[in-house]
Amino acid sequence: MGEDFSRNPNDADRPTLNPAALTVADVAPLLGVPVEMVEKDLAEEAPAAADGSVNLTTVIGRAKPATTG
Repeated sequence: MGEDFSRNPNDADRPTLNPAALTVADVAPLLGVPVEMVEKDLAEEAPAAADGSVNLTTVIGRAKPATTG
């Protein structure tokens, strides 16, 4: 059998993220938006699991980048 390359042994101490079950705090920086923006989207009926986790693929099209200036 071949070697398992699915996990980098150097990353053993790093937490992994499940893109299908992310917290709001995980999603916001991935999208480059403030946490409050993701929370507002969820309050306005953006899809989320019963435990409050968010599927990255369902929110990626909803988020708009934060503007500066």
